[in-house]
Amino acid sequence: MTRPAKVYTDEERDILLRAARGHWAGGAVRWMLTTGCSRAEVCALTWADIDIDRHHPLHDEIKARRGRAVAEARATGRLLDRQPVFPGFYGQRLKSDAFRNTLRLLLHNQRRKEESARHRREAEDRPHAKVHA
Repeated sequence: MTRPAKVYTDEERDILLRAARGHWAGGAVRWMLTTGCSRAEVCALTWADIDIDRHHPLHDEIKARRGRAVAEARATGRLLDRQPVFPGFYGQRLKSDAFRNTLRLLLHNQRRKEESARHRREAEDRPHAKVHA
């Protein structure tokens, strides 16, 4: 029996998109959230699955990634079409459970970061108590 897919709320989606900026898994996160692909589909995505001429939300990023991947494939003699579009941290195929854990961690850390910032702003806005000597 398969578990139902995780559906992110609008708030969670926005938090994940902010957290993904500059993260090694940022492209995979944005791809999943903008295309509606499941984690497993993102992890299994290869260059053979991408229509580079068709415009989609991450067209420029994918085109740039494909350019880097073509150069790498030529240099190493690997067949590009079998290469993952979103490799894992060490360059291997991204595994769905590792991607799930990365998503959870990104969401958790970004929430904590935003909560801390909110508390700091609130503390700065409060009038400071006067100390009587």
